[in-house]
Amino acid sequence: MRLLYLFLFALAACGHETWYVTPSGLHYRVLFTNGRDSLARMGGVAKLRYIQLFHDTVRRGTGGQMPLYQQMIPGLLEPYSPMEALVYGLRQGDSVEAVQRLDSMVSKKLLSGLPPGTRGSDTWTTRFVVERIFEPDFTRPGRMDSLLAADKAEERRRLDSLYTRSGPVRVRDWLDRHHIAAQQEADEPFVQVLNAGSGARLDSGSTAQVILKLSTLGGQRIALQKDTIWLCVGRRDLPSKIDQALRGRNVGCRLLIYTPTMDAFGGYPPGTGIPPYADLVFDLEILGKK
Repeated sequence: MRLLYLFLFALAACGHETWYVTPSGLHYRVLFTNGRDSLARMGGVAKLRYIQLFHDTVRRGTGGQMPLYQQMIPGLLEPYSPMEALVYGLRQGDSVEAVQRLDSMVSKKLLSGLPPGTRGSDTWTTRFVVERIFEPDFTRPGRMDSLLAADKAEERRRLDSLYTRSGPVRVRDWLDRHHIAAQQEADEPFVQVLNAGSGARLDSGSTAQVILKLSTLGGQRIALQKDTIWLCVGRRDLPSKIDQALRGRNVGCRLLIYTPTMDAFGGYPPGTGIPPYADLVFDLEILGKK
């Protein structure tokens, strides 16, 4: 992720000075061009890696996440969006910088209003690399879809391997920086016991009522349908490592479980607003057992 950001910042420093304007008013320039590789065409798919900045601060991007696979279909390339530049002669290997004014984004309904503390003349900058172009092949129906599926699977394997290797070290470093005394046994998640409890013990097969609060390691609270749930220990109603951390605990116990993403949901989180590949904190309080 850090290498991607440094690469795109470096390109901007030495990019071409010629700016182009699309019919919708989007300003963009080509930072680097390959010039001879596959051309982005309607009907194809562009594989992109990008960062988005506001006041030179990175706000979002594909670093540490799946690339963006942008379909080149009329109606999907929203006017005044950074990806609109794709249809103006970009090729595989090209790097681009696009600039959007906030007042223009509001007038074109890309924003509902100016964010607090901003001005209409402020700009939102997107830098992206066209890593690969998947071209439609009308003589071999399904070929492009097969190539896309294989590419996505390879990207997923790469990310899964990366996060599996780095997970425990990443979470331990975060805990050390925040001076949190959480314990880890063998290959289990990091557990901080806030209250050991004195009630009945939970064993495999026990049904327990718990309060569950969920957040990312960075502090983003995840909204759940219910905060109080019943679960069966050993049935894996929660990720297996979380389930294991509950075994042997007593009613009344409250735990904070700091969990590397691959011990939680990895790149396939359920539909609860959890970002892909997010390290998570499970805040669990055991209310009762039956």
